[in-house]
Amino acid sequence: GSREPGAGSREPGAGSREPGAGSREPVNAVGSTVGHRRVVLGIVRTVTSANRLLEALRVFDGDFRVQTVFTVDDGSIFAEGVRDALRAVGARILSREQARRISPHLTLTATENADLDGLHGPVIVLPHGIGFHKFLPEAGGTGTRVSGVVPHPRTAPPTMVVSHPDQADQLGRLAPGTPIRVVGDVTLERMVASERLIPRYRRALGAGEGQRLIVVTSTWGTSSLWGTRPWLPGDLLKSLPYDEFRVALVLHPNIWFGHSPWQVRAWLAEALDAGLALIPPDEGWQAAMTAADVVVGDHGSVTLFGAALGKPLMLAAFGSEVVPGTAMARLGETAARLDPERDLRRQLDGASPVEGIRELTFVKPEGSTENLRRLFYDLMELPPPARSATVRAWPVPQPEHRSPSSFVVCTDVSVSGTVTIHRHAPGRPDTEPATQVRHWAAYDDEPDQDAVANAAVVTSRDDADVHELLRRHPGAACVSTAGRVLLGDGTSIRTVVDAPVDPMFPAAAIYAMWVTGRPLTGDVRLIVGLHEFRLTLV
Repeated sequence: GSREPGAGSREPGAGSREPGAGSREPVNAVGSTVGHRRVVLGIVRTVTSANRLLEALRVFDGDFRVQTVFTVDDGSIFAEGVRDALRAVGARILSREQARRISPHLTLTATENADLDGLHGPVIVLPHGIGFHKFLPEAGGTGTRVSGVVPHPRTAPPTMVVSHPDQADQLGRLAPGTPIRVVGDVTLERMVASERLIPRYRRALGAGEGQRLIVVTSTWGTSSLWGTRPWLPGDLLKSLPYDEFRVALVLHPNIWFGHSPWQVRAWLAEALDAGLALIPPDEGWQAAMTAADVVVGDHGSVTLFGAALGKPLMLAAFGSEVVPGTAMARLGETAARLDPERDLRRQLDGASPVEGIRELTFVKPEGSTENLRRLFYDLMELPPPARSATVRAWPVPQPEHRSPSSFVVCTDVSVSGTVTIHRHAPGRPDTEPATQVRHWAAYDDEPDQDAVANAAVVTSRDDADVHELLRRHPGAACVSTAGRVLLGDGTSIRTVVDAPVDPMFPAAAIYAMWVTGRPLTGDVRLIVGLHEFRLTLV
C-alpha cells in the first residue's frame, strides 16, 4: 500500500456506519448523553501498549463526534497493571464479549499480538516501540519472529503505522500485502517540542544548576541492561559525586509488571535511599530523556529515542536478538560501550552523540501528530476538526525520589587551605582514586540507626542545640547545625559562609582540617562540585 506520510486509502469494510449498524449494538445505548457519530475501540494488552495507545488517542481531544472505549486482551504474561492503567485515566472498559458486539468505526491497538478476530471495520496497529529491530521466540518455542510484526493477520490485514520508510520496506518483506503508513513518530515530535521545558524537567528530577543528569534506561529480557547489570544505577550513585550528578532510571513496563512494582522498589531500595530518581512505568521517561545530559542504555527503544535526540550515549548492554540492518543494529555498531570495571565518571565524561541515528529511524518529527490524525479520520470517513492537531509538551515528570540522609564524604585539603568536598552514596567502589580524608556523614534524621551510629559527622537540618546534638550522638567526632560546629573534644566553632549552604559542608571541611592538623580559624576556600564558597571560622 501507499507509504506516503499520512496517506489514507480506506481499508475494506470501512464504509460509513453509525453505531449499532446491522445486528450489532451501539456503544452507550443506555445512558448516552452526547450523540457521538463515530466509535473507536482501543485494544490493550500490556501497560506498554496502553501508554502508546493513550498517547495516540490524544488526536481526538475536543471532538464530541468521537467516543472511545477500551477492551483488554488478557493473553500476555505482562498484562498485570493494564486495567489499573486504564482506570487511572477514567477510561470505559468493555469485556471482550461486549467489544465483539459493538460496531467500531476504527479499532486501534499498539501491539501486534492483540486478538483481532471477530472485529469489524478498519484496524490500525501502532508501534509500541520504534520499528522492527528485535527477534523474539515464536509461541511454543519453535523458531523466532520479528517483534512488532502481526504474526497471523486477518483476511483484511490491519494497517501498520511506522516512523520511517526503511521500516516500511522491511515490513513489506516480512509481511507482504500489509497496508503501511509512514507517519513519523508522535512521541519524538512531542519530545522535540518539550525541549523548552528542560529546566523544569531537570528540577523535577532533582538536578540543580551545574549538575549533570545521567538517565539509565533498560528494556526487558535477560540480555537487557537490567537483566545483566541491575546493580549499575547503584554503582553510578556510589561513583559519581552527589553534588555534581543526578541519576534517573527508566525501566521497561514489562520489568515493572513481570516482577511486580513492589519487587522493583525492593530491589532498588538502597539506590532510592542514595538519591535515585525512579521514573514510573506509565509516563515520565519522555521528559527525563529530553532533559538528559548523558544516556546509558541498551537495545531498547528508549535508548534509540535518546540517540535520535542527539544525547551523548553509552551502551551498558546490547542483546544478540537485534535484527541486522536496522537502525538499532547501527546504534550497536557505533555507540561506545560502558565498562563497569573502569572509572565510570571518566567514561561518562567522554560520552558523545551517535551521528545519523535520527535520520535512519524517523522522518522529520514535525507533522507526525497531524499525519496520524489524518489517517485515523480518513479511515473513519469523518472530516477532521478544522483546527490543526495539537502537539503538547510532555508533562513535568513525577519520579519516585528522596534525598539521601547519609554519605561517604571524600575531602582534600590543599597546602593553601582550599578544601574540596565530594559526597558519594555509601559503598563507593574501591576503583575510585584515593582522597586525603574519607569519613561517613549522616543527618540526624537518617532512618538507618547503624548509619547514624557509625557516622564521624552528624548534621542536623533543624535549628537544634549543638551540645544536645553531641549528647544524642556520643560516637560522633563532629556535629553541626546551621552556623555552628562542635568537635568531640569540646571545641566549638562558629561558621559564616558567603552563601546559603548545607550545614554538612562546613562540618566536613572542619573535620578534614582537624584530622590533618590544620588551624581551625580564619577564611577557608570551600569547593563543592562546581560551586565555591568562602567559609569563615570564628
